[in-house]
Amino acid sequence: MGDNIIFLQKKLINNLIEKGNKELFSGNIDEAKKYFEEAYQKDPENTTVLYNLAALYVESGNTDKSEDFLIKAFDKDPNHLFTLIGLANIIYYKTENFELASKYLQTAFKHHQNSPELHTSYGNLLMLEQNLKEAIKYFQNALDIDKEYAPAISGISNVYNSTGLRYLSKHHFDQAFFSFKKSIEYNPDWLAPQLNLVRTYGFMKKYKMAFEMINSIKQLFEDETDLDYIIKMGTILEDKSSLLSPFMIKITEAKLLQQVEKLEEAEDIFKKLYKINDRFPTLNFSLALIELEKNRLENAEKFIKEELTISPYSVKVKIVRYIIYKKMDRISSWETHFNIIKKTTDDVYKLFDSAVLLKKYGLNDEADALFEYSKRLNPNLFEELKSKTSDSTINALHSTYPENMLI
Repeated sequence: MGDNIIFLQKKLINNLIEKGNKELFSGNIDEAKKYFEEAYQKDPENTTVLYNLAALYVESGNTDKSEDFLIKAFDKDPNHLFTLIGLANIIYYKTENFELASKYLQTAFKHHQNSPELHTSYGNLLMLEQNLKEAIKYFQNALDIDKEYAPAISGISNVYNSTGLRYLSKHHFDQAFFSFKKSIEYNPDWLAPQLNLVRTYGFMKKYKMAFEMINSIKQLFEDETDLDYIIKMGTILEDKSSLLSPFMIKITEAKLLQQVEKLEEAEDIFKKLYKINDRFPTLNFSLALIELEKNRLENAEKFIKEELTISPYSVKVKIVRYIIYKKMDRISSWETHFNIIKKTTDDVYKLFDSAVLLKKYGLNDEADALFEYSKRLNPNLFEELKSKTSDSTINALHSTYPENMLI
């Protein structure tokens, strides 16, 4: 009789878990939570129930409650894979302490070496720590175990895209090109590395390839990248998130046109996009540069001031504002602005690019001051950047993004 009761109890718990999982996979968090909470009332020591409740509380934003359930699950089974992964993630989320969080994953590796979930989780932590090289190793480990494991595919593609952006910011265009290609290879449907590859072609002055690629991307989206369609949908839709991809494609195309000095075409695209979203990062910056090129200084001032509210820490935006004000005879002292720049960053790449931008607009004394400061910070890097810089590189660098925005 007792065995039958235990059997029925287990069957009931498993049934509740199945129903909870079904609701969870359907995205019905509240319904799923009801089933798992009922299961918890009937069996408060079931590790699967405890872990799933922890996951559900994370989904609903209650990390404290989630941690409570994870600790209970850990007490019941200190080697439970998903409990250890969950604890590592919660600890890192709350403390950003990599060493403390990774201890749980190291424990898990003793018993679950062949788990793609575990290798992916460790890769994700390493990625958050910006240890991209090591992150790639763990994502690859996960794919060696299960080549179809989607989170690992997404993770390794993300890391290669981030690596490419890092190389791009340092003017290492060949390495950036390789990284974006690898990102696309792992996740060919992800738009970000494709657009970043277009940008890289632009920096490498391979404009024909850049335009061919952006046109190929546009064909995949068909009418969605038509400006009239974007404007129409931007007017109709309350939630404009579905327009993000075509929006980014058109911005990238316009920046390419700006690089090859087709300013009228670029301006037409930028201004139409501006009507839909005048707060989109770098859009005001691009318009400010065009207005500056056309010596429409009041318009340039308006756009650069707006960009500063969106990107208040961007050195390049501050430099463009200085150039505009200087041309308007509204700046009396470079020293004040120079001190602000020095307090903002010691990144030699950003400082060097900003100096080049000053020189492009004829502000030679200010440019020399920034060059000298960059040289003092890192003489070898300064000489390397100086040897790579040409007039065409200058034009490419300063008609795209204020900083290398991650997309």
